[in-house]
Amino acid sequence: MPIAVETAGSWNQQAVDAIKDIGRRISVITEEPLGTIHLFHRISVAIQRGNAVSFMSTFDDDQKPFLYLIFQHAGFVLAGAK
Repeated sequence: MPIAVETAGSWNQQAVDAIKDIGRRISVITEEPLGTIHLFHRISVAIQRGNAVSFMSTFDDDQKPFLYLIFQHAGFVLAGAK
């Protein structure tokens, strides 16, 4: 089911309700009371990773090693870092 989420953080109420419903179902099946919170966290991380990929793709290859150093210094680990 497609769900619209603004990459800057705004969620449509129907999307929130759908994720809460899915999270409740996960919690029931897994008996994990934090299932909904974990689901929101995983979706948020996926959005952040997608934003990072989009951001990195705007730079030339010769600029990327410098960006990797900046991200590494800030505590981020990027796939494909050299």
